[in-house]
Amino acid sequence: MLAEKTYTNFRPADIRKRVKDIVELSSIAIIYVAVAKLSLALASIHPSATPIWPPTGFALAVVLLLGYRLTPAIFLGAFVANVTTAGSISTSLAIATGNTLESLVGAYLINQSSDDCSTFDTPGGVVKFALICVIPSTVISATLGVGSLSLAGYADWSDFRSIWTTWWMGDLAGALVITPAIVLWSTDPPRWLERRELFQSSVIYMATIVVGLVAFSPLLEQTPTRSSLAFLAILPLMWAALRRNQRDTATIALLLSCFAVWGTITNAGPFVRSSLNESFLLLLAFIISVCVPSLALSAEVAVRRRYQEHVKFIMHELSHRSKNLLSIVQSMANQVARQTKSFDDFYAGFSGRLCAFGETHDLLVESDWHGADIRELIRTRDERGETWCALRTYRCRQHSMGAGCRSAQPAFAHHLERD
Repeated sequence: MLAEKTYTNFRPADIRKRVKDIVELSSIAIIYVAVAKLSLALASIHPSATPIWPPTGFALAVVLLLGYRLTPAIFLGAFVANVTTAGSISTSLAIATGNTLESLVGAYLINQSSDDCSTFDTPGGVVKFALICVIPSTVISATLGVGSLSLAGYADWSDFRSIWTTWWMGDLAGALVITPAIVLWSTDPPRWLERRELFQSSVIYMATIVVGLVAFSPLLEQTPTRSSLAFLAILPLMWAALRRNQRDTATIALLLSCFAVWGTITNAGPFVRSSLNESFLLLLAFIISVCVPSLALSAEVAVRRRYQEHVKFIMHELSHRSKNLLSIVQSMANQVARQTKSFDDFYAGFSGRLCAFGETHDLLVESDWHGADIRELIRTRDERGETWCALRTYRCRQHSMGAGCRSAQPAFAHHLERD
């Protein structure tokens, strides 16, 4: 009986859920390891410290989108990537702990201050995201990583400052460039079936590729004049921020960053200096300085766009309600005209109805009203001896007007009366 009870507890739905969780965790860990190994191949100042570290942005985006339950996959991926590169098991555990805390703390602070993935919807949210990445999040990883390597003797204390700076800037650039792109593509997928959307996105992406090839790629000979072409990167970023949306802006920043990294690796482009690490640090400073402002500008444009749409909706609603009000007044005048024979009687009756209509509206707007039963509305109106007797035959057992319809109750009553 016990064996049978234990067996029946494993339902097919539970098994599928567990298999799905295992596949999800394994996939994230494998992707993290693959990206981390590619990034560690670019290490210049220390085998475990690379100025190009996209895994930070990937891990932060995963935790923001899928939740804290996936942090074990981040820890496993970081541990495997570091233990197979340099150092020992203890230093790899410390580095994996720092990388996990980096994404965990960053995601927690973003969720608390900017309402989850909507942090990119407003310029204030973008600024909060950038500040969280700059100070508490990436500092944890750099400090734990470089500190463990120095304590274990895998890095000289004299190089602590330079290794820490490289580590921190690499994590920071990865978070600021990779995380927005992943989050925005996941939460705001493009509408490729719309021809206008497809055309505009294609044009701006093609322009970005052209700018990347001209300004950063090793395909063209590097000259002093070409070094100034790096500022061309601002053009597609501003274009996307002003004319498109946050998703395209983040994607263009990622594309330009890839072209810039390609040129710097091949000792070409405007950021080449005497050492590869100095070149990468200059590249990271450029990427950070252009990506964050463009994303904030794109969020500001989106806010203004939503505001304009809201104003347009309000104007349409105001026009609609004005027409309804005129229709109600006309209906009231027609009914009073049918019930009176002289102008004085018409004037008195019509004025009384208008005053009653205004007083009812003022009471509903100024009072703390929480809803009304339609039957009570009809019964109250019938006390005036008007044409509401027939409405009592309506079956209104489940019908009521909520507090959100407060200002619409007088119009509703007159609509019933008119009809």
